[in-house]
Amino acid sequence: MEKERDVHAGSEESQEAWKQALDTFREQAVKFQGVSQEAYDEYSKKASVILKGTTEQLKVLADKTKYELSAAAKEITDEGKEYLSAAAQSSPEVKDIVETFTAPSDDIQKLSGLRDFYVGLPYGMNNNVFLRG
Repeated sequence: MEKERDVHAGSEESQEAWKQALDTFREQAVKFQGVSQEAYDEYSKKASVILKGTTEQLKVLADKTKYELSAAAKEITDEGKEYLSAAAQSSPEVKDIVETFTAPSDDIQKLSGLRDFYVGLPYGMNNNVFLRG
């Protein structure tokens, strides 16, 4: 009977040790969970600040690029107009072409009136190119 008491007492001690170990583990898990949450919150705030800064930089860069592209397009357009004006003055055939292509783009029917034989293209070639492109 004494052996049974010893076994029973040893069993209770083992259970108590397991209970203490489990309690310690739970405490540590709660502590780590708190630390993890704090770290997550801190890093989330830092990431948010970095993303806001990057967004602002990208907006500035996009505005600058838009301005530069607009300026380049205007410059190319102006140079093209000058070139076409000079070409139109030097040749009456080119003048007809320039007048046709500088007409408002919403009137596509005017393009079919272009006398494309002036530049050595077969009739209707301009329609084929413009309607496919």
